[in-house]
Order: sequence, then structure tokens, then C-alpha cells
Amino acid sequence: MRKAAAPLLLVLICALTQCGCSVASSAASRTIPLSPVLTSLRPVTLDGIEGAWMDWRDAQTLAAWIEDVETAR
Repeated sequence: MRKAAAPLLLVLICALTQCGCSVASSAASRTIPLSPVLTSLRPVTLDGIEGAWMDWRDAQTLAAWIEDVETAR
């Protein structure tokens, strides 16, 4: 089992390293904003469907963050 997992782990580490290097090299041109802290976010189940609930302040914060991420792309 360990021998089978080693190549997969190596590929995963290489892929993550390459992504990190790519992001670091393009960091000078654009900055992705840090994700916001949504203090009101709560799990909720309604009619058997799992979802999330947040207050209007966190919804505005999340919407502004999504817009900033889209602008930074």
C-alpha cells in the first residue's frame, strides 16, 4: 500500500510546488486578496438540503471579496 501511494504523493508534491512557483512569479503583477472571515456563517439544513446561512454584513463582505478576486484575475 505504501509503495503505491509514494508515486501519487510525489506527483501531488510536484504539482503543488509548480503552482506555488507560478503564483510567486506572477505576484508582482497582481495580488489575490486574502479570503474574508465570515463570523456569522453557520451550517443549516432546510427540507433535508444542507447549506449555509450568513447575515447581510458577511454577504456584502463575501460579494466584495469575489469582485476583488475577479478584478485581480
